[in-house]
Amino acid sequence: MRGGLRRLCEEYPWLADGLSRSQRQALQSVAQGPARNDELFRRAQAREEAPFLGDSAFYAILDDLRNSHAPLIEGDEGMAEPTALGRRILGGDADWLEEAPSDRWIGGVHLSGVRTLRWDDTRGTFKLAEEAVD
Repeated sequence: MRGGLRRLCEEYPWLADGLSRSQRQALQSVAQGPARNDELFRRAQAREEAPFLGDSAFYAILDDLRNSHAPLIEGDEGMAEPTALGRRILGGDADWLEEAPSDRWIGGVHLSGVRTLRWDDTRGTFKLAEEAVD
């Protein structure tokens, strides 16, 4: 149970780059080279300790990364690649929430804007602004 709850926490935007773990794994999968969506899904799932998402949920993440007003991937299935912003985020030089403020729900919590609840993976805690929420 502990592992499953921690994995859910990792779906909140991270302090370092504003991406959830699933979004980051999707972007990393695209950065590995051109592939069909089913192969991108397999690449992302290979980074999981246990199965986490179904393929439809993963494809929705790819669509979000592609169709945001600050897209992180471009190109169609089989030809997708990271955008300049996507490469900057992978390199640790950008924060996606600063470019595309959040507006989504996770586990009954509405995440909205740039200054939203974020996951600090190093400490295993949530942070809002400079305050930690345990």
